Amino acid sequence: MMDPTRGLQLGLVFCWQWLLILAALTFEPFEHLPALLAVTAALTLMVHHEKAQLPAPSSLGWSLLAGFLVLVLIKPGCRLRGGEQSRLCACKSNLKNVATGLELYAGDWAGQYPPELGYITPNYLKFLPTCPAAGKDTYSHSYRVHAEQYTVMCRGCYHHGAAIDTPNYPRYTALEGLLEHPPGGLL
Repeated sequence: MMDPTRGLQLGLVFCWQWLLILAALTFEPFEHLPALLAVTAALTLMVHHEKAQLPAPSSLGWSLLAGFLVLVLIKPGCRLRGGEQSRLCACKSNLKNVATGLELYAGDWAGQYPPELGYITPNYLKFLPTCPAAGKDTYSHSYRVHAEQYTVMCRGCYHHGAAIDTPNYPRYTALEGLLEHPPGGLL
């Protein structure tokens, strides 16, 4: 029968190897550094424990260590390229919030949209948001209004890491709603 400590040690070695592979594949090795250090520290602790022939630690202690390591390992593994995707998601949310502010304004002004985006602050939107990928307001200068239609977009090319290579996307229009890509732009 195999010693449970040895099984946990082998499991940690396996996790450590997969973390190294994951770090190499994502081209973001420093993102996985805390997990690599945690697994390395746990392996070192186990090796020193075996060499000193200390009494076996409680199974609760090993369970807590294993649970902690699983949590540390899951976070980096779940979000390959997650940074770009989360910034795109936040940008799309910003556009929806701006669109809601524009619709509220139009509701109070007989269906007319404001001539400039700044008109919706602070009554309909506390402040104009900034695109998290650009780090600045990319929406104000892109706002276009014609009669009962408008278009507002993330002006520039800040989301190429999230597979949006077309400038001025995502965008929101009164007629089509949120557009992540140009019509017909997806394969």
